[in-house]
Amino acid sequence: MMKKLISGIALLFSALCFLVPAADATADATFFIVETVGHTADTPHLEAGQHWNAEPLVIKNVSGEVVTIKSVEMIASGDLASFPFDPERQNYYEDFSSSSPVDNGHSFSYGFNGASNFRVRGDAKSQFYDIPVEISFSYDPDGPGSAAAIEDVKSVSFRVLVIEKPAEEVSTHIPKVIVSGFSTNPSQVIAGEEFTLSITFKNTSSSGYVENLKASLSTDGTFNPVSGSSTLFIASLSPGASHTSSIKLFAKADAAPSSYNVSLALNYDAPNTKDNQPVTDTEQIAIPVEQVPKANFQALQIVPSEIYLGQDFNLMSAVNNTGKSKLYNVNVEVSDSQNLTVKQEQYLGNIDSGGTGTIDLYISPQDIGSSTLTMKVSYEDEKGQSYSHSETAEINIMAREEIIQDFPMEPTTEEQGGSLWWLWVILGLIAAGVAALIIIKNRKKKAAAERDRAEAKKLERRLSGRDERAKTEQKRG
Repeated sequence: MMKKLISGIALLFSALCFLVPAADATADATFFIVETVGHTADTPHLEAGQHWNAEPLVIKNVSGEVVTIKSVEMIASGDLASFPFDPERQNYYEDFSSSSPVDNGHSFSYGFNGASNFRVRGDAKSQFYDIPVEISFSYDPDGPGSAAAIEDVKSVSFRVLVIEKPAEEVSTHIPKVIVSGFSTNPSQVIAGEEFTLSITFKNTSSSGYVENLKASLSTDGTFNPVSGSSTLFIASLSPGASHTSSIKLFAKADAAPSSYNVSLALNYDAPNTKDNQPVTDTEQIAIPVEQVPKANFQALQIVPSEIYLGQDFNLMSAVNNTGKSKLYNVNVEVSDSQNLTVKQEQYLGNIDSGGTGTIDLYISPQDIGSSTLTMKVSYEDEKGQSYSHSETAEINIMAREEIIQDFPMEPTTEEQGGSLWWLWVILGLIAAGVAALIIIKNRKKKAAAERDRAEAKKLERRLSGRDERAKTEQKRG
């Protein structure tokens, strides 16, 4: 009987073993542990409503395997019971696909995907929070290169202690926020260029908190936000605290040099005041805008084009102010590379926007040769900063012999008589020529008449001979 009972118990135990599956050793095994939060293993103590500058987690591989980390992500949640921070991102996913494998017993760091400043929710209660971190990885239990590689996801957590914000006394004093300062980068705002405006806001109250501060910028159109948004946001300002926010702006290209007002419409909450109503206020700053001087320079003109030693030539050009600001103390200096001329200078004074300064100089050559003539125009902006521009032209100074009398003297009677002898000679030669022509012509006429008379006589003798022969023949007949 006892043997049968023992046999039945053994059969029942065997059946139970078949009914209950064996536990998965891999599923229960610990693969990773959070070694430290930043440089310490202590639990961070955080105060509700304050910011926590988190340092990277150091996570240790205790799996007994060489693991390849693919990604790490802190699991954020809007549920205060499990996540005490204000989620400021959609995810905290960090890609580790390019990292080297992690040996057993070795560690790696996770930096919250670049996030480091977490704000603890103001309504968080005093308690410990275990923040989950999900690790995606793979390992090869049969050694590197085998076909048995396993991909898995494990979760670890790190603990923080949140201390509840003490109850605040309700105050009738409304905290005031002011603009305590501002700066621009670059410091000189140039029309037509971008710059970064940094504004410092200060909570002047000694007891009242400020939350959800919005500052909306508005101008007359001189400045426009580069990103399209003109609102600055600050989550909270403790009593007496300051915070600096920045925005990138563009200064209108045609803005004249001046200071332009920027209005800031402030809107914020004062949670510890009696009515807890939103507060509105206005602040104003003035930003100076400067114009870079712009000028157009006409090419050098030299008159006459042929330059002779001892004869002045005229150098002409013009300066056109094409910018929005005035050109101050415009001065012109002209020199040449070979010192063939005397250095000249002309002061044009100030040239208004859109105006023109005319350059007109007479230059005296001192020697012959070729040289490069250089005209240097210097001017200043409204701050006294100097600018300059140069134009060049090639010149060739030649020499020639000439007598120049500014006031010719009247010749004397003797000089007049002595100076006319050559005229009488010319007239005599002309008269002799005319006489010779007349004589030659007359001789030709006389010779022609004599030839005509001789021909007439010949003709007459011929005719007479014919008559005599005719008469003789008549007598014979």
